[in-house]
Amino acid sequence: MDIDTTTPQSHELISRPEAGRILGAGPKAVTGMIARGELRAWRIGQRVKLSRQEVIEYRLRADGWVPAGRQQS
Repeated sequence: MDIDTTTPQSHELISRPEAGRILGAGPKAVTGMIARGELRAWRIGQRVKLSRQEVIEYRLRADGWVPAGRQQS
C-alpha cells in the first residue's frame, strides 16, 4: 500500500470552516467527510487543515465535473 504522508505547503492548506464555505456545508459535515475518508486532513500544531485542491475537486465532482479522459459513472 502506497501512503502519501507528505504535508502540502502551508499556502495550499485551508481550515475546516473555509472548506465548509467552499462545500456549502458546516465544519461538522467536513469532519464527517474526513472521518469517512472522502477528504484528507493534516494536523498542524493544534489545528486541522485540508488541501484546498482536494476540497475544490470534491466540490466539482459533486457538481458533475468529470476529469478529461474519464467517463462519468
